[in-house]
Amino acid sequence: MKTLFFLLLIGAVSPTLAAYKPTGTVPAAVTSSFEKRYPDALVKKWMPVSLNDYAVRFKLHDVKYTAVFQTNGKWEKTVRIYAPTHRIPDGVRQGFRHSGYEGCNIDGIKEVITPEGSTYVIAVDDGNYYDSDHHDVFTTDYLLTFTADGKMIGAHRAEFRDSAGL
Repeated sequence: MKTLFFLLLIGAVSPTLAAYKPTGTVPAAVTSSFEKRYPDALVKKWMPVSLNDYAVRFKLHDVKYTAVFQTNGKWEKTVRIYAPTHRIPDGVRQGFRHSGYEGCNIDGIKEVITPEGSTYVIAVDDGNYYDSDHHDVFTTDYLLTFTADGKMIGAHRAEFRDSAGL
């Protein structure tokens, strides 16, 4: 009886799960829109992020990006990863220096480009002590958001978990 119930459950759920599997083919409107916006980009990977959105990881002039497009080809946003961190705009650098978090370690910087403009997200932590596994101990992680001219428009504590889920 349990086996029959289990098989019926799988049979009922399988069509639903199959409906959400990506086809593996990126819509032509998406690739066309991407190629118009970033003609010199080197595509690393396409991936569906929802039923209506596709993301593409790419490099352009040795800089890493991820862009998101709707299935109809409409561009939603692009995220630029800053490495090394000294390439960030001067306004953002000055804003960070006067933010109250300037003593924190910078873990990463991303520029989020949308039709409305750009914002910069700086991930920082207030610790530099490591345990025997080289993990930060006694740290607090923060995500700071700045406008291009350096105005801090957001700061909140980030909740990150390690690979063990702790």
